Amino acid sequence: MPGVAVTRALDRAALAVIRDLGRGGFRVIACDRRIPPLGLHSRYCRAHLPLSGALPPGELVERLVAARVDVLLAMTTPEVVRLSRMHATLARRFALTFPDHETVLAAYDKRRTYRLCRRLGIPVPRLFSDGEGRGPVIVKPRFDIGGARGVRCYADIAQARVEDGEKELVCEYIPGPPDAMHAATLLFDRNSRPVAWFTLQSLRQYPLTGGITAMAVSTCEPRLVETVLPFFETVRWRGPAEVEFKIDARCGTPKVIEINPRLPGYVRYFLDCGLHLPRLVAETAAGTVTRPTDYVVGRRMLNPGVFLKHCRQILHAHGSRALSQAGREAWGARWRHPADITDPAPRLAKFLMWAGGVGGDGSPS
Repeated sequence: MPGVAVTRALDRAALAVIRDLGRGGFRVIACDRRIPPLGLHSRYCRAHLPLSGALPPGELVERLVAARVDVLLAMTTPEVVRLSRMHATLARRFALTFPDHETVLAAYDKRRTYRLCRRLGIPVPRLFSDGEGRGPVIVKPRFDIGGARGVRCYADIAQARVEDGEKELVCEYIPGPPDAMHAATLLFDRNSRPVAWFTLQSLRQYPLTGGITAMAVSTCEPRLVETVLPFFETVRWRGPAEVEFKIDARCGTPKVIEINPRLPGYVRYFLDCGLHLPRLVAETAAGTVTRPTDYVVGRRMLNPGVFLKHCRQILHAHGSRALSQAGREAWGARWRHPADITDPAPRLAKFLMWAGGVGGDGSPS
């Protein structure tokens, strides 16, 4: 099996990827700018490689080669954007799970994304300039910062406060309840052909007005995949990507809200449903043709911390009856993967780092 370097190795999503790869027999090298104390890293990785975001390409390549890395799997959008600038240099030595920089920008820059989607006939929200449009509008960062941060809703364009017209977008508000939010994670091979996909529907969100998914259910919605395929075919995408949709309550049309050039943060969701997408990502990058397995449809999954915040907001806004309804819906939902229990070292490492006031680079904060 090839050696796979996974970045941001102490983050929850990266740990889910590391565990899945390790259980699948891959030789995993955990990479993070933070240094876990006492050598506490996941039992499913062979080594921990300290990597700073400021490393020049030459030194980065040397460290990865010394660690016997074959496949480089970047987990966060900032890392994908940064590493894609070195694509030509890195691609000479490693199999990469992301495309070149110009292709990444097609998803990273939402203005580019919306314009290309509109040209291809893919439904997206309208973009407004000052003084245009009626009704509620959404102001969001032009470049992804994750976790629905920086997204604001206003009653109309006149009330919208745009801090920087170059860095923010003003979009029409797509009406619909929380369960109108859907998402698709797709994987493409070296020839931009789809290898696997996974869809889900959001059931509850925090905050209530829209944001991070607190509870979701796995679905099988090929029409979502078919809707967005022209985008990926046009830009010649390779590797994983996640697309967020909202079903427009006015017409029932799924509209693309954003495209993320990476695996999503809810990696555990499709693992819980039996789809080993991290293994497929590594195999596809290495040029191995793999036939993906089916996944369980209709399985409810919970994000515990976010769901607790959701419940507090539900109680404050709608009272105990609404809270009881949320509790009934959550009953039986999966919230922990078995590998989390059998691999406690990363959790202990993060606790010790927090207790010791250790900063992001492994030094005292």
